[in-house]
Amino acid sequence: MPVPGPVFDMVDLEASVKKLNGTFYRQRDGGSIARQQPNPEADAVWDEWELTRVFPITKSDIIRMGKDPSTVTKLEDDMWGLGDDAYAAIFDVYHQIHCLNSLRNIVYGDYYNKSMGRVDTIKQREIHINHCIDMVLQTLQCSGNVNLITLHWVETQEYPFPDMSINRQCINFDKFTEWRKENTIDMDKYVEVMKKPEVGKPGVKELPAADAYYEYWGYDNPNHKPMPEGHGIPLDDDSNL
Repeated sequence: MPVPGPVFDMVDLEASVKKLNGTFYRQRDGGSIARQQPNPEADAVWDEWELTRVFPITKSDIIRMGKDPSTVTKLEDDMWGLGDDAYAAIFDVYHQIHCLNSLRNIVYGDYYNKSMGRVDTIKQREIHINHCIDMVLQTLQCSGNVNLITLHWVETQEYPFPDMSINRQCINFDKFTEWRKENTIDMDKYVEVMKKPEVGKPGVKELPAADAYYEYWGYDNPNHKPMPEGHGIPLDDDSNL
């Protein structure tokens, strides 16, 4: 069962049964942008999906999701005019699409001039891409899609061939994307005003960074005993890739 979230109470996402396009070859009109060679029109769609758009949620929303409201960034009323019960969140599906697009960027690395994602060092790229692969894998496993794919005798194929155009329950994703644009906060303002305030300020609770962060960078972990390796690591020679 999905963890409760507020969106389905706010917008009709027109869930319906649709047939996925599981054909092997690209359609003559180009079809899905996921099957197209890189081009400006398709990139504009990917860029919108990848854009961080912050959605305000309430304390009760956070509790329903099994999270601690005291650790979630608050959207202060004096900055945003959303009242005293507004907290920052983003939609998970767009993070999954970001991860898929990161893999697509690697496939077309010559076009996008990036071999391992939008980070600074080779090791960071490896960490980032492996994170994305793992997130996509976990999401697929968690969704537990046990739909069946039928096998058919197909011209030119020696063995039974799968018909991957299965029927699935889907939301109207285009409608959801438009709704997200209209119901999230001003991101230019967000970048300008939402840098972390001084720790210790009332209402600001800082979570500790992961131990692996300090291990990677070679910094002393303030939450544990100092690391003997010292501080910092140099950037890789090809950090501009």
